[in-house]
Amino acid sequence: MLILQAVLVSVICMAFFTMPSVNGSYWLLTDLSTQLYIMMYLFMFFAAIVLKYKFPVHRAGFKIPGGIVGAWIVCLMGIAGCLLTFMIGFIPPANIDVGGFLHYELMFAGGLFVMIFPVMGLYAFEAIQRTKGKQEYD
Repeated sequence: MLILQAVLVSVICMAFFTMPSVNGSYWLLTDLSTQLYIMMYLFMFFAAIVLKYKFPVHRAGFKIPGGIVGAWIVCLMGIAGCLLTFMIGFIPPANIDVGGFLHYELMFAGGLFVMIFPVMGLYAFEAIQRTKGKQEYD
């Protein structure tokens, strides 16, 4: 686990070598972390809608006024806000030297991929292990 952490932190720190300024690197890393949070909020809003249908009578720790319609309104507004924030994240700042629009976009997209790839790999590994486990019992 420590080796994986060292590799990931080293890859993240490469932002300081690939951006023309320290401010640009800091902005990129801050923007990447914001985008990861936004993706998680998107998943939570979608999960809220799905769970409202899967477990309609299950008592939750909170209640959204308006029943299912209220839940849809709140979740759709949250999803719209998250999507807007996600799109704005791809716009480089005008007052910080980030090396141009294309450079920033490539670094940003590459950074998102680097940060999401380990999670996707973990889920793929888990799915393979689960499939193996089911085959052993069949």
